[in-house]
Amino acid sequence: MEMSDGNQQPQFPRLAISDLLILTLSVAFALASIAPIYQEALRRRDVTAWDVAPDLFGHLAIGISLFGLIVLARQRIRRVTFPLAPGHWIFIATGIYSVLALASLLVSPFILAYVTTGQTGMHAGDNMFFVLVIGCSIVLSLPAMRVLGWPWRVCLLMIHGWLIAMALWLALDAARVFGYWPRSPWRQHLIAISSSFEILAGIAGVFALAIDAMKRVRRDWLHYFGVAATAFGSISVAMTWGRFAIRWWRDLFFHLLP
Repeated sequence: MEMSDGNQQPQFPRLAISDLLILTLSVAFALASIAPIYQEALRRRDVTAWDVAPDLFGHLAIGISLFGLIVLARQRIRRVTFPLAPGHWIFIATGIYSVLALASLLVSPFILAYVTTGQTGMHAGDNMFFVLVIGCSIVLSLPAMRVLGWPWRVCLLMIHGWLIAMALWLALDAARVFGYWPRSPWRQHLIAISSSFEILAGIAGVFALAIDAMKRVRRDWLHYFGVAATAFGSISVAMTWGRFAIRWWRDLFFHLLP
């Protein structure tokens, strides 16, 4: 796959019915993973639509990421050459972690049901595995910082900030499992920092999209799905952790204020 910022005429194949089928199945699979959690609660009216919305946006983003990775892998298997647009780089940076996190969420209950020993080690090992996944995702998407225009570099930089903060949180959580720094405040700090970066990534993506529109830059259809995945993930995090992140930054400001 040729690396490009997408300013040239895209060579990516046109959207086909088969792509829409894959998209439908990917999103349905992601949303079905949380359906049992809310189905009974909604029937009893124990939760509201606002309570469900963050997970819906988050898993919609995961479903789109799964779709994007499948399409990119399919084109790579077919050895089809095309320029990598910013949205493609977003899938490379975030898609692998998001999809594997969903897979872990689905598989973990089955493992816990049959594994009665070593659960502490399994939790720590799971965290360190995702630290490795995040590290690989950042390395794979680093070339984009050299080939993309500055608006998209800002978006990807925010994504990298989110991933790094998440990796540090996972590493610290793994250490906590073994009794190291059990009351460290850095776990909360990293949640606020990670949430802020992910929200800013969505804002930066929309901002970069607006600049492309003003410059009349045309990109392929998969690029827009990548930006949509980032936007939906940002909305989910803003609804879940937005107030916490605002309070954290406010407290930090007053703490640093002389």
